[in-house]
Amino acid sequence: MSDVCMDMRERQLINFIANNLDGTMFLKSVDASYAVKDATLLFILLDSMVEEVGEDLVVQVVKDNKKRTWLWWTLCAANCIDLKLEKI
Repeated sequence: MSDVCMDMRERQLINFIANNLDGTMFLKSVDASYAVKDATLLFILLDSMVEEVGEDLVVQVVKDNKKRTWLWWTLCAANCIDLKLEKI
């Protein structure tokens, strides 16, 4: 899972979190101020996390994907609507 938040210096941070039967654990946080509004860069960051964790251990990622078609990727509707409204 991932979540975007802002730190005290107003940097956009993406927190990567894994969840399994044993519970939820924090993996890492990345300063993504340069990528928060860029879907391609966000995909690259999420894809690198799948590589780091191991794609055989990943069941679902909440984003669009065409690279790993065997993973269950779910669009985040709230994020999509927010991005579309910003463009208007």
